[in-house]
Amino acid sequence: MTNNHWLTFLLVMTSTLSLTSLTGCATLIPQEPTSTATLFPTIRPPKPTRTPTRSPSPTPLPTDTPTITPTATVPPPLDDFSNASLYAFGPKPGWEFSFTLLLPEEIKGEYQAEVGDPPKQFICRPLTEYFHPERLYCTGRIPKVDQNLPFKIREKSTGQVVFTGYVFSPLP
Repeated sequence: MTNNHWLTFLLVMTSTLSLTSLTGCATLIPQEPTSTATLFPTIRPPKPTRTPTRSPSPTPLPTDTPTITPTATVPPPLDDFSNASLYAFGPKPGWEFSFTLLLPEEIKGEYQAEVGDPPKQFICRPLTEYFHPERLYCTGRIPKVDQNLPFKIREKSTGQVVFTGYVFSPLP
């Protein structure tokens, strides 16, 4: 294209645009300007700050003076289980199980046993009718079979554990 053609093209385009913009303005109806309220942000006063107030000096509270209270002491068991040993054990008819502890001297106290985990209560008594007052015979329901079972001997009156051990519970 030559320069003349460009000039002609530009003139045609400019006149077209001018006419288009004028026809758009002709359809507008002139209106009077209206007043609008302009909102400006208002400045808020700062929030009041709290200043610490001096608190009155604390009044001393009465203090408890520690006192020594006597602790209840459990009397020692009537029998000495330091040299006790497992003497016999085994199943009995009807899913019962028993074991016997041998002490060096005659048994004077009353005892009970807990066997297994969770523990089952066993009744314990000396075998005086068989002329063996040094043997503590414990019997109860068999908790489990074919296992080593932990047991504790407790004094009946205080609940103090006086002897612990393991006993094997064979198949009946």
